[in-house]
Amino acid sequence: MMDMMNPQMMGTTAWTRFPVDPNQLDYLVPYKQFSEYHRRTAGRRIDDEDIQKRYAHYKEKFASRQLSQFFSANKDKQWFLEKYHPVQSRARYEDMIQRRKRYLKDFLISLENGELDDIRLDKTAEDAVEAKKEEEDENENEEYEPRLVIKTVPPTIAREKILEMYSKVDGFDYLSLSEPQPNRKFQRIGWICFKPGTDIKHVFNQLDNQKVDDFVFHLALNRKSNIQNRTPRVAPEITQSVDRLTKDLEQIRELALALEAMLSDDLEESGMKAVENRAKKVIADHEEESETFKLKKRLDMLITYLRRVHMYCYYCAMECDSLEELNRKCCEPHCRSTVEENNNDSKQGARNEKGAMIWAKNLDQKVSMKIHTPDERELKKLGGKVAQAEVDEFVQEHVLKEHESKFKCQVGECSKAFKGYDYVEKHILTKHPDEIERKRAEVDYFNNYVCDPNHLLPSQQTMPNMAQPPPFIMRPPAISWEQIPRLGIDMSWNSRRPRPDESLPKDPRQVKSYVDLDAPAEGDSNISFY
Repeated sequence: MMDMMNPQMMGTTAWTRFPVDPNQLDYLVPYKQFSEYHRRTAGRRIDDEDIQKRYAHYKEKFASRQLSQFFSANKDKQWFLEKYHPVQSRARYEDMIQRRKRYLKDFLISLENGELDDIRLDKTAEDAVEAKKEEEDENENEEYEPRLVIKTVPPTIAREKILEMYSKVDGFDYLSLSEPQPNRKFQRIGWICFKPGTDIKHVFNQLDNQKVDDFVFHLALNRKSNIQNRTPRVAPEITQSVDRLTKDLEQIRELALALEAMLSDDLEESGMKAVENRAKKVIADHEEESETFKLKKRLDMLITYLRRVHMYCYYCAMECDSLEELNRKCCEPHCRSTVEENNNDSKQGARNEKGAMIWAKNLDQKVSMKIHTPDERELKKLGGKVAQAEVDEFVQEHVLKEHESKFKCQVGECSKAFKGYDYVEKHILTKHPDEIERKRAEVDYFNNYVCDPNHLLPSQQTMPNMAQPPPFIMRPPAISWEQIPRLGIDMSWNSRRPRPDESLPKDPRQVKSYVDLDAPAEGDSNISFY
């Protein structure tokens, strides 16, 4: 073995395989591969606790890198500016707030009339489908819905241009645009909504096939009689436990307060308080019912309130700009599972329980991000940026030290010299405030994206087919025998010259995969509780 390993016998044209640093890959490697890489290359023994800490840090860095890359790739696109830019998002935001205020008025009337008294979210998916059909069968007063669907909206076309084209039409109410669809080149779906009584066929004939920036907008009518074929989501059975119901009730009350604060402080009536007062009345009429029934009644009425007024699905922890978009992503109602699986497989039961715990953890994290403004430590953990740290870094990058007593400002065309670093720093902060403000605005823009619990992000790439060895870089062995142990090279892999017909493993960066907008919003895609 020693003779075979001798570099003189290996020859200068032989190849040696070096494992790739996980930090250089565009996908998240599993713990096992990460551990093997560090054990081979460390040159010393590393215990499991150290490896676990390194892996946790590696995952945080990977997530942060993905956020930065996605932000850089999309920050100049119209859909991204409209959603996250501190200034350019205001028009969309104000339009959304005005609709929520209108929805609140309608909701309070329905609440007072007792239309929510029988709300119950303990249903199987099949129960929910039947309830949906019955509801839709009762709505045959009009042949078509009072809205037109825009089949495709390119990400390059601004909302204002679409509004300019459609808002002048008699009966126009509001425009709603969906989240971009990464698997369709970030195109969006649109809904042009009209007031009741509008001649929707006439409007369709008037508006179909019009152009914006040389793009033809194709519209579609929706019949009211179309039955909703999608199966509503079902939350896992953990949501049936008294502990979880209690936590959900406490959490949804905090969430309702946070969402109501967005509507302004001058609301005539708090929707949450109105719901709680009505729930007390309903519960008083059912004194013989269990405490669990009373707990669920308060919770279910608040869940319905959040959905119909604030366009927020609690069990998805997902907030939308419109009811159209919310119903596209998660059709009502999102129920609690009432089906107990008779599974004698203890391993499967353990996996289901673990999956439910992950679901609950993801839900709580997303809700918490909406309720609480993260502090600097939490912001950095999320992958965000701290404004003051970014300003300090900007100053450092724009100070040139020529020698110990000469420092120059390098902001723009400025080259003013000073005797010390502190003087240049003060000069930049006071004489170049526009640049400092621009930096702070960029940080706000980035953090608005990061702090959205449901922000879009390219999905984590998976490892290549492990029928092959992991990815490797091929290099000539221009090293001595003594260097091999120090470099941590594992010679147990067969070092050989590649055959002429043998190619390197495919670059995983060639694979493009994104989060499915219609996938479960709660978190792990391998959890089957939706």
